[in-house]
Amino acid sequence: MTARSVVLVVEDEDGDFHLIARWLRDTPFTLDRVVRFADALRRIERHAYDLVLLDLHLPDTDGSLDPLRILARQIEPILVTSGYVVVNQVEAIMAGADDVCSKDGGAEAFQRAFHGAIARNRRLRDGPR
Repeated sequence: MTARSVVLVVEDEDGDFHLIARWLRDTPFTLDRVVRFADALRRIERHAYDLVLLDLHLPDTDGSLDPLRILARQIEPILVTSGYVVVNQVEAIMAGADDVCSKDGGAEAFQRAFHGAIARNRRLRDGPR
């Protein structure tokens, strides 16, 4: 990847956002953040993000997979979970997630998921080259 990839992080917890930002500090990713799902939808309408990270437990969501299904109509996000939140990964992928990453998984797991998801989302957005 030569250009920096722009990632929208939909995360309301400051500590979790800073953890993700620290893991991705020396990578070709530029992070943009919103804390509400409604704000994420507005941003996606105005910007062509390479990837979206989505936490389901936001101030304006109920923890269900419904926001993921809505978002997946525009871009396949990576669903971000915490160790205490149990998400059926198969159900999440069937609902439109590109991948599911636990905040407990560490930097390497996030970076691996990011590179693959960005490549797939660019192909979907830009078509084959």
